[in-house]
Amino acid sequence: MLKSSTILFLFLGLSFSNNVFAKTLETNIDGVVIKEFRCYSDNYYGNIVNRTRVPLKNVSVVIKSFDIDGDPIGSCRKNAVSLDAESGDSIYLGNCNCTYAKSTVITIR
Repeated sequence: MLKSSTILFLFLGLSFSNNVFAKTLETNIDGVVIKEFRCYSDNYYGNIVNRTRVPLKNVSVVIKSFDIDGDPIGSCRKNAVSLDAESGDSIYLGNCNCTYAKSTVITIR
């Protein structure tokens, strides 16, 4: 018979394994990703990485959040983001309503 602590561990492991957060997420630009992406207190955190040989200058990062049914529940934007070619930097987007998000779409404009 499984102990209650083992069952709890299995449940938590299964719950976190399907989380879209804390992963590397693609953007609409090939070679530009957000790594270690996570939501905390309705704010998004991560590291934006430009793997290309072309710098990004003064772009906007827009993140839309969707619930378990695929309905939009929030969005947020960070303007004036610049990254040199083959470089990365931390990124923070506030007031995103992401606590209950199950998926996201990240667009760079």
